[in-house]
Amino acid sequence: MIYFREVTEPHPHSDLVRFWHIEHYDEPFSKLFPSAVAYVMEDVSFGIAHLNFIFVADLWRRQGIGREMLQAIMKRWPQPNLRWIKGMDEAGQGLLRSVGLIDEDESDH
Repeated sequence: MIYFREVTEPHPHSDLVRFWHIEHYDEPFSKLFPSAVAYVMEDVSFGIAHLNFIFVADLWRRQGIGREMLQAIMKRWPQPNLRWIKGMDEAGQGLLRSVGLIDEDESDH
């Protein structure tokens, strides 16, 4: 189960920026604590979203949760409106490759 929660605290420099906290819950095991979280900044004036990170807790890694979350994020902000923060590690680049957001030979390094 994936929830999109808008962070309601206004941005101090712009009311045209929204922040989203995306949570994955591993039913029925945990309804209180997410197994993974992601953070997205949305520029509402341009309709562009910036994926800051996806973090999957150790217990739930290598089970496709990061990919499931990324696909839900891509559904909400279809290409070319989704961008990601540069400087991603190899695992993050592999996740982007698995859903076709970057080519096999593309790298941040």
